[in-house]
Amino acid sequence: MKKKSQLDASVTKGDLEDAVAQIASSVTKVIEESEKKLSDKIEESEKKLSDKIDDLGADISDHRRRIRDLETDTITRREFNQLKSKVLPS
Repeated sequence: MKKKSQLDASVTKGDLEDAVAQIASSVTKVIEESEKKLSDKIEESEKKLSDKIDDLGADISDHRRRIRDLETDTITRREFNQLKSKVLPS
């Protein structure tokens, strides 16, 4: 514990400079840590989104293939009616 006479002493310019330097150092450290955490979160989010986009691209590709298959494999209404008229008795 400091002596009472030291606590009552006036603050010197050097004391203020030291305090300001410590505060600036602490603020700089907090900003750097925050930037690192934010950067890590951004990278993590980019990775998650990238994986989802890749999966989505595969899904869309599969849907396109299925649509092409349906377009080529599906008969027209006219063809269906002709078949129906042949199969069903009049």
